[in-house]
Amino acid sequence: MWVSPLTIAEKIVLKLGGSVITVKDKPFTPRIDAIKDIAHQLRGLTHEKYIELTGIVLGGGSYGHFTANKFYEEKSSPCHEAIYQVTTSMIELALLVSEILAMYNLYTAIFPPHSFCRPKGIRPLCRWDYIYPFLSRNVIPLTFGDIYPCNSEQGFCIVSGDELALEIACSTSATSVVYVTDVDGIYDSKMNLIKKINVDSLGKIIHRTEEKMGGVDVTGGMKRKLTAINEIKCPTLRRIIIVNGLKRGFLYKVLKNEDVPSTLIEL
Repeated sequence: MWVSPLTIAEKIVLKLGGSVITVKDKPFTPRIDAIKDIAHQLRGLTHEKYIELTGIVLGGGSYGHFTANKFYEEKSSPCHEAIYQVTTSMIELALLVSEILAMYNLYTAIFPPHSFCRPKGIRPLCRWDYIYPFLSRNVIPLTFGDIYPCNSEQGFCIVSGDELALEIACSTSATSVVYVTDVDGIYDSKMNLIKKINVDSLGKIIHRTEEKMGGVDVTGGMKRKLTAINEIKCPTLRRIIIVNGLKRGFLYKVLKNEDVPSTLIEL
C-alpha cells in the first residue's frame, strides 16, 4: 500500500460526474467552464495544503455513456467496435480534463482502466500499485469509467467510475471520497435533502432511490453509487461527500467544512 510523505493535508479522491463535466444530452459536449471552475477550486485547496489528491475519476457523460448506450441498444454491433469507440471517447475526455487541470498547476497521468483492471462484480480490482510512483512525484492519477471485454451477451462490460473512486481511496489510504454531481446530494422520499447519514443506513434508502437524469447513464446512476458505497469499504475511508459541482464554490466550501447543501455519508 502506498504511503504519502508526512503532511497535514487530508487525502481525497475526487469523482467528477459526467453530468458536471459534460452536457449529458448533447453528444461529445464538454462543460469547459465547469471544469475550469473545479480546477480553480482544487488549486486553492491544494495550494493551501488543505487536501492531497490521490486520484481523480471521470464519469462518462456525453462521451463514454453516450457511446456505450448506443452499442447496448444496437445488439448486433460488433464488440471490437464498441470497445474501440468507448475507450477512445473516454481518452479524449480525459485528455481534455487533464489539459485544463494543468492550466491550474494540477498535473495528472492518465490510467485507462481497461489496461490494468480486471473487474469482478461491483469491484474494479485494479493494479493500483502502478500509480504509487506517480503519487510520490506529485502527479495525480486520472482515470475514468471504462469498457472491457467480458462474457456478457454483448461481449463487453462497463467498469463504473463510482467504484473506481472507492477502490483508489482504499488503495491509497485516502480518508474521503467526494462525488461531484449535478444534484445537491441524496434526497428522502419527501424530496428533502439528507445532510448526514451513516453508511449502515444506506440499505434502507437504496431500494427507493430514484434519480432524475438528463441524457443516458449505463452504470446505474445514484442507486449504483450508493450500492458501491455500501459494499466497498476499508478502515482508512471515513467519509463520502456528495456535492453539486455545477454550483460555483460548493466543492471548495464543503472540503473546508463550510455549511453548503450536500450529503455526508459517515463510514
